[in-house]
Amino acid sequence: THTHVQTSDERILPGGKTAVITDVGMTGALDGIIGVDRATVVGRFITGYSEKFLCAPGPGKIEGIVVETGDEGFATGIERFRFIEET
Repeated sequence: THTHVQTSDERILPGGKTAVITDVGMTGALDGIIGVDRATVVGRFITGYSEKFLCAPGPGKIEGIVVETGDEGFATGIERFRFIEET
């Protein structure tokens, strides 16, 4: 899938070398459609015409992960984060 919704299934795979998460989330405007202005996306869908995507207004967010590694470079920990801009 390609949902842009951060999942809560982060883990270290058996063998203890690889950190995984299904979807790390997205970075962009909180109230847009994947960070894009809603009117632009809806208009593009309805008309079929390719319009330039415009960033949605309002507060932004950034989601991601931090992976800790040991001396050999293998994953030893994984943690999700989400920061939402204050308005």
